[in-house]
Amino acid sequence: MIPEQYNILWTSSWIPLFPTMEAIKRKQYDLAIGSGAVFLTSINFWNNPINSWRKTLDMWTVRSVFLYQSYKAITNKNYMYFAYSLSAITSYYVGEYYYIHNQSWKSVYCHFALHLLANFGCFCLLDNNLKTIK
Repeated sequence: MIPEQYNILWTSSWIPLFPTMEAIKRKQYDLAIGSGAVFLTSINFWNNPINSWRKTLDMWTVRSVFLYQSYKAITNKNYMYFAYSLSAITSYYVGEYYYIHNQSWKSVYCHFALHLLANFGCFCLLDNNLKTIK
């Protein structure tokens, strides 16, 4: 990857701040902690994207938050979350395919789409009717 490519992904890693702020505004602190943690670990990794503990931490944080958000979506019968999440996951794996085949720009665009779609899913969970931990 070249700096222009990972700068795109570093910039798109700021997107989780929006659902984080909205979750705080709606007093859905459990969702704010999840998207806030993803924001912090993603910024930390994409600032210097090398294979290290920072990448591992980011990936495990994303997976853990996805599991919690999936639980929230199922509990509240909010299935639109899964439409966005499955699209985001698909975009990730398509991007991995491109990365393996040395098509790095296509890989970057797919990963960028992952960031967008996953955060659309986060916004789907921010419904005032959700049962949240207080």
